[in-house]
Amino acid sequence: MKITTVPMLLTLAVCLIQDAASEDVNQETCSEYQALMKNGKLFCSQDKKPFQSPDGIMFVNKCAMCKMILEKEAKSQKMYRLLTRASRATAPGKDICSDFRPYVRDGRLGCTRENDPVLGPDGRTHGNKCAMCAELFLKEAKENAKRENETRIRRSAEKDLCKEYENQVRNGRLFCTRESDPIRGPDGRIHGNKCALCAEIFKQQFSEEKNKADEILRKANEKAKRDTEKLCIEYQDRAKNGVLFCTRENDPVRGPDGKMHGNLCSMCLAFYQAEAEEKKKAEAKARSKRESGKAPSYAEVCSEYRQFVRNGKLPCTRENDPVQGPDGKMHGNTCSMCEAFFQAEEKEKKKKEGESRNKRQTETTPSFEELCREYRKSRKNGQLLCTRENDPVQGPDGKMHGNTCSMCEAFFQQEDRAKAKTKREDAKELCSEFQNQVRNGMLICTRENDPVRGPDGKMHGNKCAMCASLFRLEEEKKNVGKEENEKAETEKVKREAAQELCSEYRNYMRNGQLPCTRENDPIEGPDGKIHGNICSMCEAFFQQEAKEKAAAKSRKAKREAEKDACSEFRSLLQNGNLFCTRENDPVRGPDGKTHGNKCAMCKAVFQKEDEERKRKKEEDQRNAAGHGSSGGGRGKAKDQCAEYREKMKDGKLSCTRESDPVRDADGKSYNNKCTMCKEILQREAEEKNRQSVYRSNGTDSASGKDVCDEFRSQMKNGKLICTRESDPVRGSDGKTHGNKCAMCKEKLEREAAEKKKEEGDYTRNTTGKDKEKQDQCHEFRNMVRDGKLICTKENNPVRGPYGKTYANKCAMCQSIFEREAKERKKNEEERSRAKPSNDAKVIF
Repeated sequence: MKITTVPMLLTLAVCLIQDAASEDVNQETCSEYQALMKNGKLFCSQDKKPFQSPDGIMFVNKCAMCKMILEKEAKSQKMYRLLTRASRATAPGKDICSDFRPYVRDGRLGCTRENDPVLGPDGRTHGNKCAMCAELFLKEAKENAKRENETRIRRSAEKDLCKEYENQVRNGRLFCTRESDPIRGPDGRIHGNKCALCAEIFKQQFSEEKNKADEILRKANEKAKRDTEKLCIEYQDRAKNGVLFCTRENDPVRGPDGKMHGNLCSMCLAFYQAEAEEKKKAEAKARSKRESGKAPSYAEVCSEYRQFVRNGKLPCTRENDPVQGPDGKMHGNTCSMCEAFFQAEEKEKKKKEGESRNKRQTETTPSFEELCREYRKSRKNGQLLCTRENDPVQGPDGKMHGNTCSMCEAFFQQEDRAKAKTKREDAKELCSEFQNQVRNGMLICTRENDPVRGPDGKMHGNKCAMCASLFRLEEEKKNVGKEENEKAETEKVKREAAQELCSEYRNYMRNGQLPCTRENDPIEGPDGKIHGNICSMCEAFFQQEAKEKAAAKSRKAKREAEKDACSEFRSLLQNGNLFCTRENDPVRGPDGKTHGNKCAMCKAVFQKEDEERKRKKEEDQRNAAGHGSSGGGRGKAKDQCAEYREKMKDGKLSCTRESDPVRDADGKSYNNKCTMCKEILQREAEEKNRQSVYRSNGTDSASGKDVCDEFRSQMKNGKLICTRESDPVRGSDGKTHGNKCAMCKEKLEREAAEKKKEEGDYTRNTTGKDKEKQDQCHEFRNMVRDGKLICTKENNPVRGPYGKTYANKCAMCQSIFEREAKERKKNEEERSRAKPSNDAKVIF
């Protein structure tokens, strides 16, 4: 049967080869479509561009003609390969030219002209077997060259198409978005977008290159194996199950694999051992394959995806490439199948860890020393380096830790703190005799040489020197605390000064921006930065305020979210306390801390809310009076002090020292409401007394009009300058004056002298605070011009006598001078209205 089948197959193969050879002319026409062929198919567009073939047949377009030619050619080549394999299968040997293959060079085989006719697989008769094989090798070389050319053309087209994605490929993988932009690939398949098409191309190229490299490596290994077998043929009979007994003779030899061996026998021993191990592995693999019914396991299928897993999760695309898993379930693609497998694996691992943890907890609890004995040796410089492995364990103190190592780390830190505390206490006891001799953190010691070791491990000249070092460290810590407090106070003062400076610009803010000019007037802001002018500084200040408000708003929203998260536990609160179990279900709270379970987290949240509520309530109580006075001005302040007016006796009010801070309308703070009203009522009484003094000078007038009012504005430094115009007039005292100005000069100068005397008396009777205020500003009084004081914009905040903060001392004194000027003007107006009616009489 085999003998009759071979000639028929060979005849059919010869016919197909002849048909394929007749289409060489057409192939040249269709060379541009050769690279787009995939699996013997070519896909064309529906464009109507009529094209006539060399045979005279009309096609819709050139691609349609090439489709018919190339597909026919591919089919004939496929049939030829099948027939060739069939002829080889029916022949006695698999490869009739295997003896000549090692002598082939670049597809060519050199032969003799020996006459020994033989029939080849193509039905032709050749001079000898070598000539037949030479022709076959030449055809094979042409076929391989053609295939490589096609592959090169295809690769070039694919490279140009996917050039933009080459830098994003890692290990043959390209990760793409899910953008929907369908595109047809060279294989005719529709892909979601260009990136998905290129991802498949890169994957295929990587697979081909990997297979090629594996093939090269396999061939190299086979060659090395053959060479080693030839070298070790003399030891083959002595080796049994990979064991070969050799001497220790020193005759180094390099094996075909490049490794050096002591002698030939030891090289052969290594070869036979490796061969035996490979045989065992192959048998084990075949056995496991037979046991599993020749179905690959999840571990084998998903081994390439394991490196991309993070916390039991595998990021996958939604590519639709259905695949059936080893368990028979269908998945969208291989990646999604492996994702399900890794998730199940992670759950199983957690379950086992929980069981082992529960088992550990049920056993008798050992001490810290027993648990952490093995970790004590691993400490370096007082630190224990631990991994972040999640294996919760409960320590002997009942607290939960991430793993045993972190528990031991906390224990060692606590142990070190306890030792340090003990050393400090011992040192204090040792140095108690020197405590009375310390001045400003310094202790004066002699140079007596009596070495002693201090609690810090250092050696000191004597006990006094050691104690001096301890006292100096304590003083430095105190100074650091003081500096921090002073810095906080300075920042607060600077902020208040900036608010005062920027109050006039606040109404011009629009959408977080303040339009400013480019005026160059440098000023330092509360943040320490130099700004071009006050406006630009205020803009930065307002923006910082907006950021702080936004942060506070986000914190508030976060607290609201915390409330919602803990709503289920609010009904369980009892007198502000929440009682929780010790269930181990770690959860991270909004403050970033990890709590044993959700109930413990909510308990911490409720405690924080309660503390904030109490603090806010205390602040509201302290500022209640201040808020009330800010709305109604001085009139409302008087109403607030109505209850204390009846208790005033002889201008005095007795108050307790009760601490209930309150702020008046000027922003000044008082210990309680009574002390605030005491100062307000005393100030009112002093003003009434001063007004009564002015009225007692005989300046009341029925009409309220003074004949000398027109000259008051001409007074300078208590003097009035008049002309010598002759216009006699009689004054109220009966005297005759040269003119009206001369009459009023004497009167107005007398009033100015009396006023100056009264102001001197009033200044001497003012409170200590007013004295301090005048003393503070004495350096600026000589700089006043026309009742105004010109100040620089230097930023050196200072608090005034009434609690208000100013940009600098000059600005504070400017405010004080303006207040004094207003008071003087007010007193002058009262005196002018209170003139006696007799002064209004004029005799001509």
